[in-house]
Amino acid sequence: MEQARVIEFSDESRHDLELCFAGISQCEPQHSYGPAVRPNYLIHIVLKGKGQFSSGNASYALEAGQGFLIQPDKVTYYIADREDPWEYCWVGFRGNRVEELLRELDLGDEHPVFACKQTGALKSVILDLMNIQGSHLAQRLHRDAMIMEFFSILASQLHVASSARDQERNEYIRQAITYIQGNYDQPVKVSDIAAHIGIERSYLYLLFVEHLGITPKNYLTTYRLTRARELLKVTDLPIASIAESCGYSDALVFSKAFRQMYQMTPTAWRKTRNQLHPNHKKKQTA
Repeated sequence: MEQARVIEFSDESRHDLELCFAGISQCEPQHSYGPAVRPNYLIHIVLKGKGQFSSGNASYALEAGQGFLIQPDKVTYYIADREDPWEYCWVGFRGNRVEELLRELDLGDEHPVFACKQTGALKSVILDLMNIQGSHLAQRLHRDAMIMEFFSILASQLHVASSARDQERNEYIRQAITYIQGNYDQPVKVSDIAAHIGIERSYLYLLFVEHLGITPKNYLTTYRLTRARELLKVTDLPIASIAESCGYSDALVFSKAFRQMYQMTPTAWRKTRNQLHPNHKKKQTA
């Protein structure tokens, strides 16, 4: 659970640097998001507390004064600390100049995590952004100025942080996540993942809980169900086909797991989403 305030800006239509949304959240202990992919870029700034962030096959322990980048179509996962859950603010953005901007900031696949001292100033900018609502020219220009101020502060204070993770342990985690991402559509179990890496299942469990804050089984299940939700959103495939595509040989077992995570069945989730987005065109399936 988290106490979050989010403002979306659906009227933004310029192309260089477009603001999508901004928000601030105080998370409950062990509150998590993902594994999931996003359609746009996000930057999170940790204001208080601690948490864990995973991008691709790398994992980072973060605290106040640090931040992390989420890139489109990249699998990420993050979770609040059990004892000292984090508070963070964030902005979502896109645009033709974003890749160039991030390259100049030295943020990307190799360096998705950074340190920045002026978290208070960044928080103030985000709060101001959230208060500038409306689609009139003056309001749009004001938002443009504020998002540029956000990146100006970031550029002046940002220090790309290198990972301090233990190399051997992190290598096991990388291998496990890579195996899950490449085989989630097969009926693999945690024991199969451990055997593939060459370590005991109990040790794999300890590594995931210590570094990611989630068990290997729950990570595998969450990844499968996240992919299933994407298929429900963008295809008209039958539920049984989606279940099989995500590693579930039994559609009833899949539906039960989906309901436990999303509080509704796959069929109900698809129906609800279609009602909310009636003009959404799904991909054609052969």
